[in-house]
Amino acid sequence: MSASPALPTERKRPWLLPAFLLAGWIALALSGFPAPTIDDLFYAGPAVHLAAGEGLVNPWLGVLDPVGHRFLVYPPLYFPLLAGWLKGFGVGTLSLLAFQACAAFLAAIVGLAFLRRIEGRPPLLWPCLAGNLLLATLVALSGLRPDVCALALFALGAWIETEAALPFPRFRIPLRFLGPLLLVASVQTLPFLVVWASLFFLWRFLTTPDGGRGDLIARFGLAFTLNVFLFLWAIGFRLPAFLHDLAVCQANHSFANRAFYADTWHSPAYLLRTLLLPLCFLGSGAVVLGGKWRRAVAKKERRALARTASLLVLLVVLSLVFLTRSVSSVRFLGLQCAAGTVLFAWIAALGLREGKAIPARWIPPALAVVAVLFFVVSYGRGLVEWASVARPDAGEIARLRTEADARLAQAPGAPFLVDPVSARVIFDFRLPSGARDATWEIVWTHPPLAPGPESERIAPAFALFSPQKTLYAGFPDGDRRYAPHLAVPIQLFGREIPRTAANRNAIFFVPTKPDGSVW
Repeated sequence: MSASPALPTERKRPWLLPAFLLAGWIALALSGFPAPTIDDLFYAGPAVHLAAGEGLVNPWLGVLDPVGHRFLVYPPLYFPLLAGWLKGFGVGTLSLLAFQACAAFLAAIVGLAFLRRIEGRPPLLWPCLAGNLLLATLVALSGLRPDVCALALFALGAWIETEAALPFPRFRIPLRFLGPLLLVASVQTLPFLVVWASLFFLWRFLTTPDGGRGDLIARFGLAFTLNVFLFLWAIGFRLPAFLHDLAVCQANHSFANRAFYADTWHSPAYLLRTLLLPLCFLGSGAVVLGGKWRRAVAKKERRALARTASLLVLLVVLSLVFLTRSVSSVRFLGLQCAAGTVLFAWIAALGLREGKAIPARWIPPALAVVAVLFFVVSYGRGLVEWASVARPDAGEIARLRTEADARLAQAPGAPFLVDPVSARVIFDFRLPSGARDATWEIVWTHPPLAPGPESERIAPAFALFSPQKTLYAGFPDGDRRYAPHLAVPIQLFGREIPRTAANRNAIFFVPTKPDGSVW
């Protein structure tokens, strides 16, 4: 009996699905996706100033002495990439969002390329849509953070490393080093990926014949050495200063981690969020690999299945261990487990399509639905904010910008405070000299990062905030002057979404004290 004909989009028009994905990500960027997040100025600032030829600095963080005059608190490989993009396409909101969209598309298209390697050109639409929904949820939550860029670097590096017969024979030797180089760079961009990169290297080592393992170690060793050099070059070889600034930030992260884990193990909701997705991932993997084990006859095939199962368990265990170092890594744990569950559901569906159905084949698809829905519901606040908040009024934006320019003209050289929303909506990230990110002035309170009296640290000409700012700790409570500007929670299906502001774009000047200072 002949095989059923493939869908036209799979054989005759293989470009259609990638084109659809590219158009979708571009449309999201044009619509203002992702919405402003708390970290936007922290991560956009160094790239904007680097593109302007000012070096790796972020004066927007001037309230954080001394890191406003240098930016050595984060492995900086992301910022030269973004700065090069801004140099070519200009500084602005759309340019920054387009960079995130292109990085997400690159990660998605490489994932699609991995799926296309399966023989028989299997149906790709539904796993591709599910994977991109998970990716969009992550991007909406991350904003301008380097997370999606790191995922793109890792995906591209893994693809190059595993494709020994790339259709570029004259570039084969450079590409053999480019794959490991990108993998190590992804770890420096997003430290959580050390879990993925370590297991990827272990998998490559175990599946490489003995004669090729020395070459594998040499290539990854050279990539690591080169990345260390690039890192030192990017920070101007100021390693002691970098370690000092990183230690200051880690003091805050450690405090946040302790608070997070105190809540996690005493909160069923947090505990469920941390453990449910890994259980879905391991459960679907057990069903699929167990079914293949029952059909396997050769010892070599069974050894490969046992090795795969061991790596999956190790992946989850190492990811859970890494959470003790970074609270934000919980979203990547969820992403990998939800995407892995979708992959196992797809493999189970392929077995049914090929007449090799596994026992309990309904379990992986059911777990995939649960995993995707749970991930989107748990981390979909950014999607809700982007979809629910009305666009800002152009006339009001022009009025606020005119007033801001007038106030700056009256106090030349004076600093002024903004938050990520006003920086995007009012200034389009083209902030005048003196701009300071008030997000960090308020949130970073343990320990205090700027020594000296507050009056000496900051004397702003004005503060231009979004109602979203009133959600953060430290904003004056009980002051009637702020009553018209308090955040109004977004309503979804009759329920309030916590820590959201439906009136996010209703930007306002913060009332000042009689002496002209804020608060």
